[in-house]
Amino acid sequence: MRNSEVPIIDITITKGGDKPSCKAEVGVPSVASTVVNAIARTNDQRIRSLPIIKA
Repeated sequence: MRNSEVPIIDITITKGGDKPSCKAEVGVPSVASTVVNAIARTNDQRIRSLPIIKA
């Protein structure tokens, strides 16, 4: 899929303190690399630590 073909993606980040409770939640940590890469592409600023905090 080309970048121009990607649909608009709406992401909502909510606070939570619970441990993952099902197999579907295991993939959540892998999203962090995608999010920081997207941020780097938009403003040329690399995020090198987690959690991601709006400055």
